[in-house]
Amino acid sequence: MQELGAQLVGTTFSLVREKVLVSKAILLSELDVLGLKIQTDSYDKGVPAQTVRPWQSYLKTLQNKMADLGEADRAMGKTVLDKFVQQCSSLSSIVIQVPAMRVTSSESLSAYDYNIDRHPVGIRAKAIANQIRKAEDDMQACFKSLSQ
Repeated sequence: MQELGAQLVGTTFSLVREKVLVSKAILLSELDVLGLKIQTDSYDKGVPAQTVRPWQSYLKTLQNKMADLGEADRAMGKTVLDKFVQQCSSLSSIVIQVPAMRVTSSESLSAYDYNIDRHPVGIRAKAIANQIRKAEDDMQACFKSLSQ
């Protein structure tokens, strides 16, 4: 009977984890939006210098997804979230520094074949967006591999 109970808890844990992953996959995350914004805003509008802490954003997203779970899954959702914090906390120290970046619309892009992605600012913005994406991918992989 104890073995059956342990299997049921393990299955419920996995089911709740998968529910959160599916609901997270439906929408762009805050980190996805930030990466896109850095790339698009670097031209004309400009990107202000900022410090990005992906862990905080990812954790906030998970907390919101856990709150959206049905009443029956909320207790296990708290357990899943606690396990994430416990097992993936090494990722909490990731910090990405974003420098102020701007290419004005009056600046000639002819030297870059009129392609902002070839401009040094465009290259830097893409690299920073990739850093943000990698951090989120690492947290996602850790979340997927949670064990009870």
